[in-house]
Amino acid sequence: MHSRPVTAIMNPAVIELPPQAPLDEAMALMQEKRISAIVISEEGIPQGILTEHDLVRTVSSRSEVASLTCAELMHSPVIRAGTDISDLDAFHLMSVERVRHLVICNDDGSTAGVLTESDLTQNLSMEFMLKFKEVGSVMSAHCLSLGPKSSVGEAAERMVEERHGAVVVVDEGGDPLGILTERDIVRLRREHAQPWQLTLEEVMATPVVTVVPSTPLTTAVELMRGSRIRRLVVVDNAFRVRGILSQHEVVQGLENDYVLALRRIIDEQRGLLEESSARLNEKTLLDTILASVDDTLIIATDERLRIRYWNPATEKLLGMTYGELLGCPLGECFSPFDDDGRLAERLGSPRPFAEDEFTLRIGEQALTFATTIVPLRDEQGGASGYLLRARDISRDKAAQASLKRSEELLSQAE
Repeated sequence: MHSRPVTAIMNPAVIELPPQAPLDEAMALMQEKRISAIVISEEGIPQGILTEHDLVRTVSSRSEVASLTCAELMHSPVIRAGTDISDLDAFHLMSVERVRHLVICNDDGSTAGVLTESDLTQNLSMEFMLKFKEVGSVMSAHCLSLGPKSSVGEAAERMVEERHGAVVVVDEGGDPLGILTERDIVRLRREHAQPWQLTLEEVMATPVVTVVPSTPLTTAVELMRGSRIRRLVVVDNAFRVRGILSQHEVVQGLENDYVLALRRIIDEQRGLLEESSARLNEKTLLDTILASVDDTLIIATDERLRIRYWNPATEKLLGMTYGELLGCPLGECFSPFDDDGRLAERLGSPRPFAEDEFTLRIGEQALTFATTIVPLRDEQGGASGYLLRARDISRDKAAQASLKRSEELLSQAE
């Protein structure tokens, strides 16, 4: 599957509300527009996101929502990316952050669109779906099922606890009778003051749209598109529930495409192909070593000093997320922490320098780092990027200063 700009597949028609908007207004828009999330913005800048799953939580907790605003229930800060990100990188970011909606922002920070799993599913190529061939190779066998006399409140609790987007209603023999989805619960939340008291047989959607494990994936995806639904119940030949196929399971295969794309880039830069197992073992060893270094920032960039890799200490010390670090110019990354601008200036152009000391203000602390940047070279000796190492020597400096003061006091006493 070829990588494309995220702008080619995202939905630019974003529904936005201010933080102070009543929650009931958001639920009405979700139901009217048949959308799974609303971006909560202030002066055009996204502040958070409100999803169907958030509203399911209010049913799970039996919460009254009449007086609530969007700000009281939204997720914040919102996970976002720029318009220059590719669809595969965007999907990988969604996987890392465990979100099903990614807000795409313009250069000025305003909302350009939203990428959802529905967008990814609708834009999957025939080549991608033929790789998996059958529903059984993609479906989830972990399907939440309850009896028809179970309450909506119990269903919502299980959906939140076990991270399910739907519950399948089954009879005593395990045959599907109906289904209740997050979107159904949003509707019930508006129509009933206490929806948790309803039973599943009163509110479930029926009949259930089903497929068998041997159904071609292309057929299943087309069935979801044509029926305007996001999940199918998977049954065996005796019509007993065996799993569920949702857009989430379908797009998980994109992770394989993302890994392959990264490997392709590495192979092109190195000019050779290596055995996959050796490469993965090498990466695992390197990741383990770098993860153990908790006082040193280690950042790898491409030739134009855009960040491509970093160790866990970098995220922890700088307090930056995956989306903020990936692709960020090295100088811009450190600019907010660099009071005198000296380090940002040194990092503004790709030239190596020997170890030097720089002071960065992180939170309320001024920390001193011994910093070095060296070129990365491929096996032919050509430049392929740069590696920055910045070791926190603040404690060493403080100890040296304390020792110097002690020596001065001793000298004065003599």
